Amino acid sequence: VIVEDPSVLSFSFVTLTKGYSSSVFSYILFFILLVLSAFFSSSETAFSSINVIRLKNAYDEGKIGAKKALYIAENFDKTLSAILIGNNIVNIGMASLATVIAIDLINNIQGPIFATLTATILILLFGEILPKSFAKENSLSFCLKFSWLLIIIMHIFSPFTFLVMKLKELLVKFF
Repeated sequence: VIVEDPSVLSFSFVTLTKGYSSSVFSYILFFILLVLSAFFSSSETAFSSINVIRLKNAYDEGKIGAKKALYIAENFDKTLSAILIGNNIVNIGMASLATVIAIDLINNIQGPIFATLTATILILLFGEILPKSFAKENSLSFCLKFSWLLIIIMHIFSPFTFLVMKLKELLVKFF
């Protein structure tokens, strides 16, 4: 099919999806957010429990990702701020999206209750407990494999991390 006017395609898509907030896209987005939650949680545990001596040895051996992982471990305050910001964004997004889907599928009264229970169970199990357990057992390999991604995330969240670090410095002065 050749379409000369691309606005017809966007109109058709809007028409097909209008009123259907629990579309396939919503479920895919929910799954992506759950994967990101697992990534942030496992990153927090892996980098907070990493043996820095083993990480330095990996760097000395020239292992891929060791240089970035060592930087992350040595700047853990910034790392932790970026991880927590990202994890909160995706978890809140997941809970909100679950509520929209549940209201669309069930109703305005029972939907939010169902969404809260479902999102809580999924986030706890697949976004927190299992990823953290895995990361604790495999901290070195996790840090080496995913340090590149965490560096990118740290750069993306750097303006927010900067503010958090300044707020921390201010609070430390009072205590």
